[in-house]
Amino acid sequence: MCIKPIKTIQDFHQATQRAILLLEELWPLFPLKKKNNDDCYKGDEFEILTILMELYKKDHYLHCNKKFSDPIEAINNYMHEYGLKFSDFARLIGSEILAHDILKKDQLLSLDHIYTIVRNWQIPAIILLQPYKITASKDNKVKVYH
Repeated sequence: MCIKPIKTIQDFHQATQRAILLLEELWPLFPLKKKNNDDCYKGDEFEILTILMELYKKDHYLHCNKKFSDPIEAINNYMHEYGLKFSDFARLIGSEILAHDILKKDQLLSLDHIYTIVRNWQIPAIILLQPYKITASKDNKVKVYH
């Protein structure tokens, strides 16, 4: 077990990837009835990593501490906070047209989009799963999805 302080966004992303790997390894073992030493160390490492990650997020991720009116506001805030451009979001989503439609609220975020954003940008899913209004461009009616 080699745990180091989380001081940069790169450290945070590395810790996140390691925590995901540990969770994937440990998940089939829950509930742990008989633990071997290796599983204990992995469980301890996972717990320490998540504590360090929460502390880092509390200090550095403004979007985790703010209330947003909708997920698109949270995404735009994250992009502004980290100096990301539209092209970064389009690459993440996989399409410039779709990214444009999502940011203009013409297209709803899908669960696949939410999963991708959570995994890559660590915006909490609870923020991205909020209901919000989209404007259907063809009939100019506003629809609310829950």
